[in-house]
Amino acid sequence: MKFPIGSMTVGDVLDRGLKLLFARLPLYYGINLMAMSPLILIQFAQPFFLNRLGQGGEPTPAFVIAGLAVFLIVIALTVVLSQVAAAAIVKVVMNDYVDAPVSFSSAVSFAFNKFGVLFVTSLLVGLIVMLGTCACVIPGIYFGVVYAFASQVVVMENKWAMDALNRSQYLVKGYWWRVFGTVILIIVISAVIQGVLGFVLQAALPAQEFVRTAAGTRPVFHPGPHIVHVIVTQLVGILFSTYTSVCVTLLYLDMRIRKEGFDLELQASQGMEGAE
Repeated sequence: MKFPIGSMTVGDVLDRGLKLLFARLPLYYGINLMAMSPLILIQFAQPFFLNRLGQGGEPTPAFVIAGLAVFLIVIALTVVLSQVAAAAIVKVVMNDYVDAPVSFSSAVSFAFNKFGVLFVTSLLVGLIVMLGTCACVIPGIYFGVVYAFASQVVVMENKWAMDALNRSQYLVKGYWWRVFGTVILIIVISAVIQGVLGFVLQAALPAQEFVRTAAGTRPVFHPGPHIVHVIVTQLVGILFSTYTSVCVTLLYLDMRIRKEGFDLELQASQGMEGAE
């Protein structure tokens, strides 16, 4: 898929984001499901664990230790794989935008090579945003937007840590409200749709109910409906989170085009490929 290379309006970003998303949807789902699979498996097992506790089963020390170990392993795997997925998605978007698509294996292999620097950079952004949020919320939002392009800078420009953060700040400067407005619009639409979907699922196919027993009222979780809820909500959640990543990457491109004439560089690289 090839687009006219040049600055983009917000409408262009949203429209091209949708086109890029649906053009390679199976690839994006494959990347995200790879990243989310440990967490999804834990969610599948959740009702069995909760039902056991609800029936009055006393967790043994071995059971608690095993559960804690599994939890820590899942968190560690999710952290690693989510960073790999983030880098792979940026790589896919950048290549698709200039009509030079990459395969799943190429994108993931590229992303694994970026894991370390992307993890450190993301950790820095997370700490700064968290501290800003704890201070007064608004600074957290401000820094979240200022450093919105940190991942794109790491992946595409080989910068990391404070260099990547400073670079993102430079690209956002003068366009803070534009970046904020685009991202918040996608987040609000996503939250509304997922909220309505969750309500409809719970009403049509309850995943849990409260029953009276001799010991009092306790929740009972239904594994079948719960698994359906997890599958549907994860698929929809992945769709919107990927769309957000695609649009943020397009905004990153747009900022470089507006500030640095990056469109000329892209056109020149396309011309060289065509000549070959």
